[in-house]
Amino acid sequence: MAHGGASRGKHTISALLSNLYEAYLIGRENTREDSTDIAKQLWWRTLQAYTKSRLSPVEQRIAALCKRACKAALTATLHLDVSTACGLFGVARGYAEKEELSVEGRLLCESEISAAEASLDFACRDFEQSRQLLLRAQAVDEELEFRFGYKLMHVHRTHLLARMVKVEAALAGITSAMRLAGSALFYLTSGRNELSVPGCWGKECLDALPPGTSAFLTRQISVEIAAALADEPPQVVRNSLAPILNRADVMKQSPHWDALSHSWCELKMLRACSQKHKRYIQACAVLLAQGRRRADALWYLAALDAARACRSLSVAPARSFCDRVAADLMYVEIFPLSLRKAWSKALIGQ
Repeated sequence: MAHGGASRGKHTISALLSNLYEAYLIGRENTREDSTDIAKQLWWRTLQAYTKSRLSPVEQRIAALCKRACKAALTATLHLDVSTACGLFGVARGYAEKEELSVEGRLLCESEISAAEASLDFACRDFEQSRQLLLRAQAVDEELEFRFGYKLMHVHRTHLLARMVKVEAALAGITSAMRLAGSALFYLTSGRNELSVPGCWGKECLDALPPGTSAFLTRQISVEIAAALADEPPQVVRNSLAPILNRADVMKQSPHWDALSHSWCELKMLRACSQKHKRYIQACAVLLAQGRRRADALWYLAALDAARACRSLSVAPARSFCDRVAADLMYVEIFPLSLRKAWSKALIGQ
């Protein structure tokens, strides 16, 4: 009798994992349009239109060249080509100092340069300098916002909050980083300020933004939460996410939340509760089947978590699923190559 029960249990797990694998394959091919990306594009077009109404054609050209140099520097940073990145930042600084620029144009360049240089300092493990540059970029954004009417720069200020999460994790640890992330999510969903960073934050700033803006910002913050917790053990995940998930005023479903991010947060906590293994696999299959948005980190991190949960299970679908996720992760360039290699090797047991 006991043997029959064990067999039925194994059959149930095998069926759940087959369903999970099928959901993954369906979602992998379903690269549907992402509503948060649409909102981001609307914000960017509106900001560009306002900038053009404020700057002369010469200033616009200089600002565009500065932005192009910063973008190229970020690409060099991604490949850890520090010498090239530094040279390109020197070029960007040269544009920012052009005498043809007004104070307003200079500030726009400074916001771009400081935010980008923060990425280089982070890559070089100078975390405190990275934090200072992010704060500098936020201060510049705030001046543009309130002195020159760039209300849409509030989006960039909030985006920099998301980037501060990983800096905070490096400087002060996961607990402090999750406290910052929780405060940022609370701000976006309520308009109330519990942030530990300087500046003027409030509902009136958020109300001036285009529809859908809060949703793509919650996505960015959720991605940073996911990155910070990607390799942490279940107890750390539980302790880190509980203060966020236990707040009804943060986690209530609302237009301010990106639906994928909301689901991912709940799924991550479910994964950390080992006694809810079957329920987790079922919930993960639902999320994965919905489809991966274009280069979406949360979808792939959910798949990685699911593969890790399945790795110890001695049924054929578990091995097939782990092998497929391990192979696919090697081509997801939104993650550093070193991480992709480590994750893939761990999944296939090398």
